[in-house]
Amino acid sequence: MAALVFGEADRTEVRAPSLKTNPNSIHLNELIEEALNNNAELAALKHEVTVRDSQIGPKGSYEDPMVAVEAMNFPVNNLRRDQFGMTGVQLSLTQKIPFPGKLSKLSRVASYSKDSQSSLFDKKRLELVRDIKKAYYGLFVLTKRREILTEQKDLVRQILASARNQYALGKMAQAEVLSFQVEETNYLDQLLSVEREMRDMQGEINHLIGRADHQHYMALSPDEPVKSHIDFSKVTQESIVKTALDKNPSIRAAHAETEAAEASLSYAQWNYLPDFEFKLGYTFRQPSPGDAGTDFVSGMVGISVPIWALSKQSEERRGAEALKMKSEAMLSETRNELSHRVHLAFASLEEASERLKLYDSGVLPLVRQAVVAGKAAYLTRKIEYSTLLNLLNRRFQAENSYYEALTTYQIKVAELEALAGAPLEEL
Repeated sequence: MAALVFGEADRTEVRAPSLKTNPNSIHLNELIEEALNNNAELAALKHEVTVRDSQIGPKGSYEDPMVAVEAMNFPVNNLRRDQFGMTGVQLSLTQKIPFPGKLSKLSRVASYSKDSQSSLFDKKRLELVRDIKKAYYGLFVLTKRREILTEQKDLVRQILASARNQYALGKMAQAEVLSFQVEETNYLDQLLSVEREMRDMQGEINHLIGRADHQHYMALSPDEPVKSHIDFSKVTQESIVKTALDKNPSIRAAHAETEAAEASLSYAQWNYLPDFEFKLGYTFRQPSPGDAGTDFVSGMVGISVPIWALSKQSEERRGAEALKMKSEAMLSETRNELSHRVHLAFASLEEASERLKLYDSGVLPLVRQAVVAGKAAYLTRKIEYSTLLNLLNRRFQAENSYYEALTTYQIKVAELEALAGAPLEEL
């Protein structure tokens, strides 16, 4: 904010203490770091990425082979191995093998699913940073509003003391004194509301960073935000949309879901092809009357026959085709929604930028100077109390509007960076 040069007396009169000198200030970067480390939802999404990643290998692997021991053709009356030549103990190994290519398609589905979840983790991370900034800047606005209200209340209280002296001397009507008392009460009422909103916002910050104890940051105040420099000749709505369509995690997640649906459809089409089963067995035999008891070796190859294709594979394919069309529609909707949100946020950013210029260049210096001059004029009875109160309220509204514009500007920068997936300065 541009500094207005007053005399020392005037600066003391109209300017609130700078938040940057507050020894108990909350630093935004520290809050963001703590949130990224402690937020439970973010941690859950990170673990979900690990879960999806751990599924890629199993999806592309054969089923475990089956090792079996089979007692073959033992007589029921004595269970002897050496009575008949057909009796024996067989040790076998069975392995099921899907048609070549099926497992690689399932592995691709799992890989794209993991990519989608990873993008959702990135999205939550960006949104968490955005929400921390919004809460932080919201708390800053409330802190400034409290400072301004306190200053206005103190000023009215000073004038009220002088007005009471004037009333005691018979130089002022009682109605004017009562009006200042009402105005002081009004400021006190507004301060109560602001204090409650500050507690709510401080609780929101504690919630976002993952603290169950909402009292942790109740005594602290935010630093005054430094206005981000945006070169609007380079950073345009079109450039943000272009970057967002390439880097936004929601877009990347939707792309991954589309690729996963395509791989699922390919697998469903290949599922008409047969799977195989191989079996190798070795039978241990004992000599018996008329039989030397030679061991046997055997093998088997089985092939699945999709005779239920009309009720199974065809339905799986139909579902996979619908899933593919759904994912493509969701990708299109995500793109449209992203462009729309960028449009709204960028319009608000431009408005806030122009509003800041307006307040910096003219409004704030005028209303501050008007309050200083109005106080002196009122004490010398050159203006009515209603005029002075109007000046005080205008100054409050102007100060509050400036800080709201500043935080709106910073919040919209944070929103656009979350949408673009990159800092605006890098566009």
